[in-house]
Amino acid sequence: MKKHLLLLFIIGLAVTMQAETVVLSSGKTITGEILLQNDDVVLVRDKDGRRYQFMRSDVTEIKTEEVVVEEVEEQPTPSSHKISLRLDLAGGAAFIPSIHDGGFFGVDLQIGSRQIKGKKIFLGGSIGYTGVSAGSWYNMIPFMAVVSVPLMEGKHAPEVGVGLGYGVAVKKPVLGGICSRIDLSWRYQFSDKHALLLGVRANFQQAKVEDSELMPDGISYTKKNTHNIVTVGIRMAIAF
Repeated sequence: MKKHLLLLFIIGLAVTMQAETVVLSSGKTITGEILLQNDDVVLVRDKDGRRYQFMRSDVTEIKTEEVVVEEVEEQPTPSSHKISLRLDLAGGAAFIPSIHDGGFFGVDLQIGSRQIKGKKIFLGGSIGYTGVSAGSWYNMIPFMAVVSVPLMEGKHAPEVGVGLGYGVAVKKPVLGGICSRIDLSWRYQFSDKHALLLGVRANFQQAKVEDSELMPDGISYTKKNTHNIVTVGIRMAIAF
């Protein structure tokens, strides 16, 4: 406690300096520092650094007074770009048109700027894992560029987020493809750096799969088909 009081005292310390005022016979006054004075001349420098020389006979009085100069602590300028991390969890239903329906779960870590030009806009990238069960398992590692923009200012605010990138398949015979998503969330900002987001997520993922078909002649043919996986579910994210 004593250290804190001492620090506050040092920061708020005022410096007392002596200044001298030269009064001339014409009534004019010059305040500053006396550099030289003798029986012939008086040389004074004012606060702007300008020097004046007067004949001693023209000087009627030299006044000495104290001037209090307060030291002002320089405040750091807040950065317009601040790095933030987001841990994002999602889960819900998965649809592969004309094939199977199922479910999905996903997790990803996002890193980027949480503030741009004074507004809480998140802009960055993400890496994660998405598992889809729809007839068979589709395990993907999506890499995305993401942006989230609040629709209004305040501690509580709706937020829209979008992402675009590429999903890499964990193992064959599934191959990866383009992925994208959109988030609609409600953000609760409980500190300058920390926030909780709850909402819904829609995700699109392309996946190339080697499918085998048994023809009437008994011969099995293998070909690559592109499946468009659509997932819809809830999401929760923690920003810190």
